[in-house]
Amino acid sequence: ELSLKDLPDNVRPKLPEATGFPVGITMKELEEQAIRKTLEQVGGNRKKAAEILDIGLRTMHRKLREYGM
Repeated sequence: ELSLKDLPDNVRPKLPEATGFPVGITMKELEEQAIRKTLEQVGGNRKKAAEILDIGLRTMHRKLREYGM
């Protein structure tokens, strides 16, 4: 029996998990990850993170409370 792992890289289909995109999580979990990673990238600057995520600062604060951050 052959599996996808047996195929050469140029023939093997790109799987979602191979692209770095999280698979099998809820939209809420995805949103939390996006906020956490963005905050990490900007050194915790909430205003800058909100700008990058294209949400208002009040929304950012609400989401932080919602996710216990």
